[in-house]
Amino acid sequence: MSVRHGEQDAQAFWPALLSAVRQACGTSGEEPSTATPGFNGRVMADRVLSELAGHCGRVVVVIDDAHELNCPEALAQLARLLVDLPAQAHAIV
Repeated sequence: MSVRHGEQDAQAFWPALLSAVRQACGTSGEEPSTATPGFNGRVMADRVLSELAGHCGRVVVVIDDAHELNCPEALAQLARLLVDLPAQAHAIV
């Protein structure tokens, strides 16, 4: 997935990443709304990790233009996601 120029919205970043992971893994699921007052980046990062952990094959997550992500919360959760990647998942950032 590509991060939009000057992205400052975790509510846009996490659903896009979850969608990209689901597409790569060949799974589907209910897409979370990006305009939710109770949005929780940690929960979204956990959903992405769960999707990756449930995938039997090897998967590579590519996040292009990550330097454009200018949201401290999203960056903190992304760092946690990268540290906690399942063994069959790899990331290129």
